Parts: sequence; structure tokens; C-alpha cells
Amino acid sequence: MRVVTFNLCNGGIDNGNDTRLRRQLDRLAGLDADVIALQEAKHWAEPNTRLFHGGQPFHLAKRTLGMDGFLVPSEHDGCHLALFVRTGRVQVLQEKHTVGAPYWHAVGHLRALVDGRVTSFVNVHSAPSTPRLREIEAESLALKVRKGEPVIMMGDWNAVPTTYAGTSGDRRKLDHQAAFALSEVGLRDAAVAMGVTIPTVTTPLPYPCDRIYFKGLTPTSFQIGTGNWASDHLPAIGDFDLTPPEPVAI
Repeated sequence: MRVVTFNLCNGGIDNGNDTRLRRQLDRLAGLDADVIALQEAKHWAEPNTRLFHGGQPFHLAKRTLGMDGFLVPSEHDGCHLALFVRTGRVQVLQEKHTVGAPYWHAVGHLRALVDGRVTSFVNVHSAPSTPRLREIEAESLALKVRKGEPVIMMGDWNAVPTTYAGTSGDRRKLDHQAAFALSEVGLRDAAVAMGVTIPTVTTPLPYPCDRIYFKGLTPTSFQIGTGNWASDHLPAIGDFDLTPPEPVAI
């Protein structure tokens, strides 16, 4: 099973022009993913409507990707989250999204049946500038981890992983507490598990901002997208075997 997380940067829309988004979607479609988590889906909702509805960019994404889609409203800045699943391969059982406190943006959450196993897929866009809030968000995400149920938690974490040792750059990004909070509930960083240290953002602080965490399944590969993705982020791409991992011998 392949999952992808990617921050579009302003929804892929520039002054109403969706050329950049179309390029991004074409590249995403070429990854043949089963689940795609997108952050910063700005301008993807219909404006000036009483109810929250996906607009033209959201439906363009569903058509281009050939996937079913779920759009989750952000509490701030219109940075909505979107989750896409490969129909047939991933059978959605429940939408468990969370909008509002303690999350700065929101959390997209689908429980789905994949190869006979109920698995949670969680899309996260952490608070952009407040380490303490990110830690609270991460601690609250523990509620998304069910005992005995595989989970993949992916997104733009806006802070460094537990393994990052750099000391230069924005102090608010040089924050490990949210990542440690995730590790405390047994979530593992796929990049660390597979020995990948490539940054997903390059300025002003090069670090792996976009990460895929997992529990209850086995990573088989992990890579960062290469080339021009028409964003200030690069996608993180993870492949997983749904067979439960072997218990560690003691």
C-alpha cells in the first residue's frame, strides 16, 4: 500500500489561476498511491455558502487522481485538508475528522478497510508557529490511535523530528516536543525507519517537515519526491505492508 503526503502551497492556485495545481495533480496521479493526504488546500471550498462544500479545485483533483476525496475545513487561514483514497482498494468505513480546538487547522481522519484490516489514515497540518500548541495537538492525536488497529498519520508537522540535531534556524521550528509526544504512543517515523534524511522543505530551514508516522504495519520503502513540484514543499511517499510487524524478541 502506498501513501503520500504533500503541502500544495496556497492550494496550487495563484491569483485564481490553477495551472500550478494541474501540474501538481498530474505528478501526484503518476505516483499510483492508494491514499493521498494534502495540506493547505486553499481556495478548494465553494466561497460564500452557508455550508462547507468542495469547489472546482477539489473536484478537479478527484477527476485527475481518479480517487474518492474528502475535504476537511481548517479553522484558520483557509488551509483546508484533503484526503483521497483509491476506490476499491480502500473501502472507507468512517469519517472521523476533527475541526476546532485543540487543532490550529484541523485533522482529517478516515477509518477504512484495506486487505481485510481496518486501518486509520490521519492527515495533519500542525500549528505553524507555536511549539506548545503543536505539543498539545500531538498529545491529542493519541486519541486517534486505537489499540490493535494500524494507523498511518501523515502531514506537515511544522517542526523537526526527534532525530534532528541542527541548532541554526527559526527556534520555533527547532522543536522536538511534538515528535516525542507521537513516539510516546508508539508512532514511528517512516523516514527514520528507512534511513532517509532528505529535507522536504529547503528554506529557510532545510529539514524533513513533511513526515509519515505509522503503527501496526511494516514500512517497505520511503522516498521524497524529486524535481519541481511547484510548491515550497516536496511530497513524502511511503510504501507499507499491512502484515503486522513481528514482535521484538526480548
